[in-house]
Amino acid sequence: MLPPEPDTEPLTRRPRHLWSQGSLIPVLWLLLLVAAITLLTAFYLAQTSAVASLKTTALHHMARFTSAVDGYLAKHEYLPPLLADNPAIRDFLEYGRPDKDNLISKYLARINRTAGTLDVYLLNNQARTVASSNWNKPRSFIGMNYSFRPYYEQARAGRLGQYYALGTESNERGYYFSQAVTGSFGEQVGIVVVKASIEAIEAEWRREPFEFLITDPDGVIFIASHSEWVMHTLSPLSTRTLETLKHNRRYADATFVALDNFATLQLDQDFYKAELAGHTYLLTNRLMPKQNWYVHLLLNWDAVTRTTRLVMIITTLLLGLSSLLVLLLLRNHQNRRRYEQQAMEQLETKVGERTLELRRTQEELVQAAKMAALGQLSTAINHELNNPLGAIRSYADNARQFLELGHTDMTAANLQEITALTERMAAITHQLKAFARKSQGQLEPCNLDQALDAALLIMQPRLSRSPVTLEQQRLPDPPLILADRVWLEQILVNLLSNALEAVSEMPAGVIRLTVTRQSDTLAIVIGDNGPGIRAENMQHLFEAFFTTKASGKGLGLGLSISYRLARDMQGDLVAANCPQGGACFTLSLRVTKPDPADSLSAAPITGAS
Repeated sequence: MLPPEPDTEPLTRRPRHLWSQGSLIPVLWLLLLVAAITLLTAFYLAQTSAVASLKTTALHHMARFTSAVDGYLAKHEYLPPLLADNPAIRDFLEYGRPDKDNLISKYLARINRTAGTLDVYLLNNQARTVASSNWNKPRSFIGMNYSFRPYYEQARAGRLGQYYALGTESNERGYYFSQAVTGSFGEQVGIVVVKASIEAIEAEWRREPFEFLITDPDGVIFIASHSEWVMHTLSPLSTRTLETLKHNRRYADATFVALDNFATLQLDQDFYKAELAGHTYLLTNRLMPKQNWYVHLLLNWDAVTRTTRLVMIITTLLLGLSSLLVLLLLRNHQNRRRYEQQAMEQLETKVGERTLELRRTQEELVQAAKMAALGQLSTAINHELNNPLGAIRSYADNARQFLELGHTDMTAANLQEITALTERMAAITHQLKAFARKSQGQLEPCNLDQALDAALLIMQPRLSRSPVTLEQQRLPDPPLILADRVWLEQILVNLLSNALEAVSEMPAGVIRLTVTRQSDTLAIVIGDNGPGIRAENMQHLFEAFFTTKASGKGLGLGLSISYRLARDMQGDLVAANCPQGGACFTLSLRVTKPDPADSLSAAPITGAS
């Protein structure tokens, strides 16, 4: 069978540059969007992780710091009860003896140096200082009355007094412990007071990698890692609070100013982001209930900033490398597609050229098949034309003689015979001319009976010279079919010619021509009672240049071209062996509606012509 003809319509053109600058812009925007989302996500995750790590560190430092402060204060709690049980101190207070040669004060000074406290002193029942470790200092406590201090009342109430304040005489911050001294009969005879240093806490913890503030319930900073923060407040104090502080003289005559530029932003229940002294901190608080202090621990936010910045730098580098890789891949893809496009365009050009060449070749093959068919008919056609020519000569000679004799009626009769013979010859030559012309390759509604009659007229010279019986069974009023008239006649002539050759040597050859309708299809069956088709030849029957005829009897193109023409007319051509013997070929063509508006008349098609 002939190879299918390529579509002669132009192939769909792809854009010359599939990844042009314009098409890359959305890709770049997408990369920017992905990069922005990635950077934001990386920033969020890095900061969240860094803050979580900083929170863990802050809690660890807070536990260490508060435990150390508790431990520092606790190691001085034992001293007042111990001194209160000292017989010399008890006798001194119970009997109200003067401190001759300051022996008690000197003893207290030794205790003070050994314990590492600021001051140790004794109060009588009237809260007046009667002995003090600083007896020999310019600002000695001896003779001072401290009844206004809460630790005096706490001890008088039988408790271990604890109080923090700024010394009225020394102007030093301290934490006070007090214990009542009991006389021989169980009565209170005085009070022992021990003042521990606050600055020792600050000095020990200033080297730690965090800042700290310890405030009272009013927000007054009493202990801090920076001395300039001490005696400041976290926020401005109310007038009522200031009056209370002035009245109890806890901080002597100190004035209270709020810290400059101190601001907090709550992160969660326990942590804040704080701004203080031009720095950013992670802030957490904890209450020390025994002392009624609030500990504020601040860790520098720089750790979060550094970690986040490092992650952002790494992420940016990775994104840059990834984007560069994507752009390189896109560029490679762009170049590859450009090369493919160029190859496609070259291929399309070659396909177009080959298509035109193939069309011309197929047209030549179809025309050659027609000429071959006419060549096979030439002997019979010559006979069909020579006989009328001989008869015409005889009728002309007779007419001349009749005319000389004056037999005009006989002359007219001969001339009528001559006219009939010439009309017959003209019909034969006209049909041969129509069969030999090139088709335009257009499908239109065709009358099947007219096409069959034309094909039989062409085959008539051969049929009349062969002892073959032609049996026809047509439809009385067949519908129009969709076909090309020239192609249809060529197929019919080829099938009739093959059938005639198959039965040419049969003593009683029969060719059967049957037309049936099957739904929207007309089937033209041309069969014979010849030897039929061998099974091994059946699958090759419609292949080009395949023939079972003797050498020189055919090219093997007739059935191949007929099959292709049937397919181009949206029909089919099928070969089989008839049940009663012989071969039969069925040509199926679509029925079209009589209304031209519903037909495909004059519709150009592709294919051989």
